[in-house]
Amino acid sequence: MTPVTLQSADPSPTVWQPNSHCLQLDGLRGLAIFVVTWYRFTKEMPVDSVLGKTLHGLFDIGARGVDLFFVLSGFLITGVLLQAKGKSNYFSGFYWRRALRIFPLYFITLFALLVLLPLLLPGSKVTTQVGVEPANEIYLWTYCSNVKMSIENAWCFGALDHFWSLAVEEHFYFVWPLVVLLLPNRWIIGTALVVGSVSALSRIGFAMLSDNGVAPDVLTIFRLDGLCFGSALAVAVRQFPTLREYRSHIWKLAGVVLVLASLMQLTGRGLWTIPTLCWAIGWTLAMASLVLSTGDHWLARVLRVKPLLSLGRYSYAMYVFQCPQLVLGSVYF
Repeated sequence: MTPVTLQSADPSPTVWQPNSHCLQLDGLRGLAIFVVTWYRFTKEMPVDSVLGKTLHGLFDIGARGVDLFFVLSGFLITGVLLQAKGKSNYFSGFYWRRALRIFPLYFITLFALLVLLPLLLPGSKVTTQVGVEPANEIYLWTYCSNVKMSIENAWCFGALDHFWSLAVEEHFYFVWPLVVLLLPNRWIIGTALVVGSVSALSRIGFAMLSDNGVAPDVLTIFRLDGLCFGSALAVAVRQFPTLREYRSHIWKLAGVVLVLASLMQLTGRGLWTIPTLCWAIGWTLAMASLVLSTGDHWLARVLRVKPLLSLGRYSYAMYVFQCPQLVLGSVYF
């Protein structure tokens, strides 16, 4: 008897395929940097009117683009690690590519702002605005600015405060490759979900019990939920292809969670960082829906538009230069 092959009722290819480049994820990165930029450039808008307060609250949602970056980074980095697993250059290949992508722009920027600028314009207004206390500079050079902020309970790096998120990612990159290498793939999902959940719950508990309002926002151990949930998704979509059958339900759940997160954000209250957890879950569900959808889905088409793809291509540079650019603009304009 000839074996019967069961064919899917929806045979069209999904947006994402294992170990292949996905344009829509570039567009998603572009969307993330767009909303973060939107937030940065409207953060100082006046709030002395009802309209101003309303618009400020809406624009403030753009700050949650950082949570999308975390989810996306966890998904992509874990995918790279899974593809390299078992190869002799597993560690060297990964860290070499990361160093080439991240280090040059970051360290050139630090050198320009912390070394060259004070030499060329000593005592000037722009140097004062951009500069960092000499005792704190070591934390930037070693990707530990978020640790210093947490200890001091202060945003103490001026125009370079935003580098806390790069520090979180670097810490994650340092540890996660070892986890992926040592654990069977089927265990990585559970490990990532547990670590991400413990990180979020410990952050919420700390926010409830402590007067330190900065550490829950920036300290690595408190910000692993997005990275870990994205990592769990990277393994899940490879291990369980039948997830595609549930993508419409995942879309609906993502919408509910993101709307809930937005409403909590608009209240203007921290709610012990519970909204941060909701954003991490919502972005993860939204990403799951995207990678499980077909290429003709409306969101897949939107994320392929050239402006978003261009933003995604230059998102890292845009993120590095954003805050220094704002400070320089305030000095000269």
